[in-house]
Amino acid sequence: MRHLLQGRLLAAAVAVLAVTGASAGTAQASDPLAYVASESDGTITQVDLATGTLGTPISVGSQPDAIAITPDGSTAYVADYNSSEIVPVSLATATVQAPIQLADHPNAIAITPNGELAYVVSDDGREWPITLATTRIGNPTAIPTNSDAIAIAPNGESAYITDVADATISPLSLPAGGLGRPINLESATPDGIAITPDGSTAYVASNTGGTITPITLATGIAGTPIQAGTEPSAIALTHDGTTAYITDFGTGQIMPITLATGTPGTAIDVGDEPSAIALVPPGGITAGSGTDGGASGSGSGSGSAPATIGNQQLTLTLSAPSGATGTTGTAQDCRASGSTLRVTLKRQTLRHGAKLRLRYVTFTLGKQVKRANKLPATVRMSLKGLKAGAHTIRVKAFYRETLAARASRRGQKRALKITLTKKLTARVTVC
Repeated sequence: MRHLLQGRLLAAAVAVLAVTGASAGTAQASDPLAYVASESDGTITQVDLATGTLGTPISVGSQPDAIAITPDGSTAYVADYNSSEIVPVSLATATVQAPIQLADHPNAIAITPNGELAYVVSDDGREWPITLATTRIGNPTAIPTNSDAIAIAPNGESAYITDVADATISPLSLPAGGLGRPINLESATPDGIAITPDGSTAYVASNTGGTITPITLATGIAGTPIQAGTEPSAIALTHDGTTAYITDFGTGQIMPITLATGTPGTAIDVGDEPSAIALVPPGGITAGSGTDGGASGSGSGSGSAPATIGNQQLTLTLSAPSGATGTTGTAQDCRASGSTLRVTLKRQTLRHGAKLRLRYVTFTLGKQVKRANKLPATVRMSLKGLKAGAHTIRVKAFYRETLAARASRRGQKRALKITLTKKLTARVTVC
């Protein structure tokens, strides 16, 4: 896997601003994390889509062809075509778990919105349901041969499967497995599919056409194709449905596309033959079991998994102040409404990645907002007035980079200030 040179994305941002004549701008560093599967390297790799930073590749088999992440952000399930296995990977620890053996070669996988089931597709014409809590494999459903991708609707009641040979997508009822009438596509070799959060539209990637095409699912009518590289192999949509991230098998890049306008963003190099992409849910990576029905966060008092931006690794932890009362049991138990919570953000400087300078950090819980100007930082958040149940603590770190760039052909230079942000979240439960 080829890694980005240090600061490459920042240099690209400077070039764009210089061309447009802007004097300052804000990078969209709130973009999610992604994991990309490399078919040739047998790995999956974390990609910070805000900075283009790549993590350490994780070996998952010999030919990973698809990847899906549980709604709680704890586990990635990788379809290894060559070994006929589904390989679970704990994302918090980058640990590969015992694989699930299949009778077919899997080339697509999707997980239901409640995190309970995975549906695995093989191009031999069978779809296999897997209960993730027990790894039990159910009876297969007959589907079109040459099926190459699957996406589950947000309501969890249906899925859509692409047929790469016939250029169709077919609806599949869940969990019964009944197939509906195929929808003919105008673009050939559909090699990836994703459904918008409202369930109205499917975006289908054409491997040979170099496009993604919106399909209105209620009518089966195709919209105008959007150019998406040379050989798009997979597609993932952000949780708000505004942006598509496309893996380009031919160029070894991820291409972001703003769907409202069809405008491509700056491509990110991720290495040879990226075959699949999955986005980490908005709640981030957690240490959960992967089967808790999509709950976000990592417990009522533990904090969250480390997050990386540039050369900074950030860790968020929650604890009770020394000698505090109103907290019962361990860190995972609920906390009394009148108690106080200590929220700590620490950082570790990494050897690789763009060098960033911290501006400030904000801590938000309900209507409370606190600020710190340096790290490590610890603030106290009151739980007074919060209703019983789970609440999200949001921590946002702001970084500033001042870069020099040529503003014209005469060689004049100007300083460009770019703000980058990284958001971390954790959950606290009030009794």
